[in-house]
Amino acid sequence: MDGKNKKINGKILIQMGFTPGKWFKQAINHINDNALSEEEILQYLEQHKPAPPLKPLDPPAPFSLNIHPENEIEQANVQSVVRTMTEVMKTPTLLKGTIMPDACPAGPFGSIPVGGVAVAKNAIHPGMHSADICCSLMLSDLGKVDPKRLMDAAHLSTHFGPGGRDRAIQYRFPDELLTDFKSNALLRNQNMIQM
Repeated sequence: MDGKNKKINGKILIQMGFTPGKWFKQAINHINDNALSEEEILQYLEQHKPAPPLKPLDPPAPFSLNIHPENEIEQANVQSVVRTMTEVMKTPTLLKGTIMPDACPAGPFGSIPVGGVAVAKNAIHPGMHSADICCSLMLSDLGKVDPKRLMDAAHLSTHFGPGGRDRAIQYRFPDELLTDFKSNALLRNQNMIQM
């Protein structure tokens, strides 16, 4: 930029260190329409200067454990959850957190685990919610199904903790229960009931 009459364009703003965005057009028009000097341009663009990036917390924000492993498999699960929760708690806006008794990993390393709770200040983190269906399940009306048969079938087809479900046995419901499911108007979608 040399001289007050040089027209400003997006390339010049990028060279000046500004990130392109919808505001570029309005800023360029304002600068050129008012023939701003270099000093005036910098003063005007100060409002669009990006905030410095937040750095990960070091050490991570503290979190408590409300889970007590009772065997080697559970111990491995807790270690995995603690490792990924430690990474989550490096998020700059977090203040504290906890791991609940139903905890298990829920995605790539650094994803908040099922049973992970994080408290943030002045921030909303859409990704920090549980992917566990039990957290979002409101009501299932299966009609007059024997509760024991239903719970036994659910127990066979669900698994919490490391490793997820065995896909080979995921939907092995008794034939009578499948018939009950299929006769329920809320569950007629065949994509929901796999045999």
